[in-house]
Amino acid sequence: MLGMVEAGKEVIELNKIPEFANKARSLLVPNNTINNTLVEMLWIALWAYMAVLAAVLLARYFRLGKGRATVGVTYADGTRVEAASGLTLLEISRLNNIPHASLCGGKGRCGTCRIQISEGMELLPDAAVLEQKVLQRANADPDTRLACQSIPRSGEIRIERLLPPYIEPKDLRRARAAQMEPADSDAIAGAAK
Repeated sequence: MLGMVEAGKEVIELNKIPEFANKARSLLVPNNTINNTLVEMLWIALWAYMAVLAAVLLARYFRLGKGRATVGVTYADGTRVEAASGLTLLEISRLNNIPHASLCGGKGRCGTCRIQISEGMELLPDAAVLEQKVLQRANADPDTRLACQSIPRSGEIRIERLLPPYIEPKDLRRARAAQMEPADSDAIAGAAK
């Protein structure tokens, strides 16, 4: 900043000399060469801006799935949605404002996003170890999967949500306790004999 101030002071002093001031003014007068160069630079900048804008819009078009395969999901109540493949069934529900229980936030731990697949099981990859453990803990049927862990390939799939969409943690604890009661009462009865 101080260098700019000193240079400004120097220019002020030089402008007091008439020959220097006249020469400086003659350099500042635009000519055809400068005007043509500026117009050319303006057009280059404009076309470069348009090219970048077009590239961004094209990338967005493909990212939103217009150029990708889609999966159609039909729910038990007859609601059908379509989404780009590569999303989990829980994400597809949420993106389409369809309520879907998921107490763990889609991390595959709680099992509240369980779904029953009535059509399109072949579109899903095999369950990972974590998903298998959660499904075993819930005594799930073979056609049951976790929506947060199920990424279908393109095609049509029909699902039914097995738990209410707005389940609370206390409701889940009660349901687990109810599942354990028969086993506990059998153990107590066996110990009494």
